[in-house]
Amino acid sequence: MNKTLEAMLRGYLFFRVNGKYFMTYTPAQRYRTTIETGDISFEGYHIVKRWQGFFYRIENPTLKKESYE
Repeated sequence: MNKTLEAMLRGYLFFRVNGKYFMTYTPAQRYRTTIETGDISFEGYHIVKRWQGFFYRIENPTLKKESYE
């Protein structure tokens, strides 16, 4: 099944990748795969649940000193 159609049937209307908005899933997913370095956030807007995260990548997270002592 087409991913865009599947997303629509599940209730997702809009998609956001690093602040850039898309009307359908497929272009948003293609854009996400073109980003090679840096942080990525890929989210979809659901009719009832609002913004839901699909994929997050954080490069070089910094740990607080007290978190690993």
